[in-house]
Amino acid sequence: MISGRVANRLDLGGPNFAVDAACASSLAAMDAACKELTTGGSDLMLCGAVDLHNGIHDYLMFSSAHALSPTGRCRTFDSTGDGIALGEGVACVVLKRLADARRDGDRVYAVIKGLGAASDGRALGLTAPRAEGQRRALDRAYAQSGVSPRQVGLLEAHGTGTVVGDRTELQTLTRLFAEAGAPPGSCTLGSVKSQIGHTKCAAGLAGVIKAALALHTGVRPPTINLTRPNPAWDARTSPFAFATEVRPWAAPARERIAGVSAFGFGGTNFHVVLAADPHTPEPRHARDEWPAELFCFRGRDRAAAHQAAGRLAELLRSADRYGRPWRLRDLAATAAAQADPRSGPVQVAIVARDAAELDQLLRRALAGEHDPGRGLIQPPPGTADGRVAFLFPGQGSQRPGALAELFVTFPELREYLDLGPDLADRLFPPAAFDPATEREQQQRLTDTRVAQPVLGIGGLAVAHLLRRLDIRPDLAAGHSYGELVALSVAGAIDPPTLLRLSRRRAEAIVGATGDDPGTMAAVSATAERVLAVLADAGLADRVVLANRNGPAQQVISGPTSAVQSAVTALKAAGLTTHRLNVACAFHSPLVAGAVDRFAQVLAAEPVAAPRIAVWSNRTAAAYPADADGVRRELAAQVGAPVRFVEQIEAMYAAGAGPSSRPARGRSSPASSRPSSPIGHTSPSPATGVPAKGSATCSPRWPSWPAPEYRCRPAFCSTAATPSRPLRPGPPTVPSGQWTASSSATGRVSASPAG
Repeated sequence: MISGRVANRLDLGGPNFAVDAACASSLAAMDAACKELTTGGSDLMLCGAVDLHNGIHDYLMFSSAHALSPTGRCRTFDSTGDGIALGEGVACVVLKRLADARRDGDRVYAVIKGLGAASDGRALGLTAPRAEGQRRALDRAYAQSGVSPRQVGLLEAHGTGTVVGDRTELQTLTRLFAEAGAPPGSCTLGSVKSQIGHTKCAAGLAGVIKAALALHTGVRPPTINLTRPNPAWDARTSPFAFATEVRPWAAPARERIAGVSAFGFGGTNFHVVLAADPHTPEPRHARDEWPAELFCFRGRDRAAAHQAAGRLAELLRSADRYGRPWRLRDLAATAAAQADPRSGPVQVAIVARDAAELDQLLRRALAGEHDPGRGLIQPPPGTADGRVAFLFPGQGSQRPGALAELFVTFPELREYLDLGPDLADRLFPPAAFDPATEREQQQRLTDTRVAQPVLGIGGLAVAHLLRRLDIRPDLAAGHSYGELVALSVAGAIDPPTLLRLSRRRAEAIVGATGDDPGTMAAVSATAERVLAVLADAGLADRVVLANRNGPAQQVISGPTSAVQSAVTALKAAGLTTHRLNVACAFHSPLVAGAVDRFAQVLAAEPVAAPRIAVWSNRTAAAYPADADGVRRELAAQVGAPVRFVEQIEAMYAAGAGPSSRPARGRSSPASSRPSSPIGHTSPSPATGVPAKGSATCSPRWPSWPAPEYRCRPAFCSTAATPSRPLRPGPPTVPSGQWTASSSATGRVSASPAG
């Protein structure tokens, strides 16, 4: 009667009925709904499933079938999988013909390209999976969709976690995809059951919702409880790979295709093929909750800002009309609404991860404290604006999975992944289940021809996000390769050209090395001390001081045997050394031949004068202000030592960093002066510079938060007084509202309404 009650309450005139296909019921209902749409009987269908009755009889039934996990965990496709964990759930999607959804301006989450169903036929039993029946459903779905399995990038399996069920499904899928020519590791395989358990009749729609959101947001969702894959999976030859952490789906919307399976007791099998809708705008961000919130307090003076902070502190200690404490995002939205730019500049800023931390930081702010490392920004009175500097890392700071969270959270950044589609799989590889695979994935990024363009993509993405938040550099620099990214951010090189130059620069360097590409080593000592040891060992003419990264951190470079001898001599002198995992002896005479090669490349590429000052590693001075001068300096930089310490000193003397110092041009070292680094600043093993792009900036406040990155509105000015936050209503992007549509051929496609 549930379907009739829904139709009654919503005054719907189409057919209503319940479907029973055991654990495949919800996909059976979707099949019926799509047929109703393609025949024109209805213009909109609600397709839902409810399973809220995990009673004693359910547990007895599944226990008698030896299907329940004794450990209470669903370990889909793991070798330790021992059964299912029961779950409960409610799922509902809205289905419309695609043309109607676009006409009505609906948000389309996914398009149903095809749906296949089949029975196992005569088998050994009603509960045992049968590969033949599963294969029939898969073949029918892909035949109807006009999509080849080799095009599928995400497959949401039935995946209950039972030993026999997982093995049968994995083997069936592997044969189908291999026959279709799917390359090894081209499709991410997983199951939502590892996260929410087996919701039985609602399981199919749970998988559809997960896959459709993945298609819409461009995200490859993870499967948990997977540490040692099922023996039926061969990492070298299988078309499938696993994700144990969320990763961006680098393919453009028009190429994102997913499959979803649901199988039921009694031998009933369903599979649906979904595709992203390229005409639907991607979401501005992919989060419902932020890990931290920013609170800015404005005023004409510090006292006025403290009054605003005091009001928020009082509100934080109160509760809503139901006695519940305010959520952090409610408070952040209220504070943002009250931070009127006309009231004055930002005087105090706080970054808090929860209400308790916010309360503590508010107390400290009212006491006049300033602790940027803890998320409290309240510079001492009289601190003048300094100049913002962006610094980009060089080779050695790249690692698998770097910046994945950024690309997942902000889909617009994927435009930079589109610059090098072949690099995305190197940067975001599938899960590694043993140390050897981890080393192999890291080694792929060590290749100079991969590392440099990957670093370019990351640097451009970080700079793009900062720019969207109105944080812009006054001057820029990079360590070694990072200098190219700095020039790009400064407007001298456009992003597509940067990727081309990154590849050609790497090729020039690799091509310049002979049988011995050389190596590098880091030394913890002053430059003078290192040079003295090298001279005493008779190595000064063979090993160069390639990177002067800090007052007591240098990097030597040269032929492999010479660097090995240098390391021995330096250790004998009591100095700490560390061999670096690099492709060659960068910034040494071994790569000097790359200078002319790269100069020829630069001569044929578009280069402009930088719009802001970019500082050179080679000269420790600003780049020339003309395009030809930029080309000459960029080519010469390849074979010259990196004078990083002098460069940073010169940038500081030019005003980079906070201005809470005496007159500019002092001779004291930058390391002894105040600075405000933003971002991750742990040294990378190869260069000793920040492992991600970082900005050193003064207390110059952007207009924050930018509209596209605010938390979901939790404050309604028309329904509440400014001092009382309101809890938000339904999410702006409901995860369960969908539409479907059919093409001119009568094929039904699914897309979300909203």
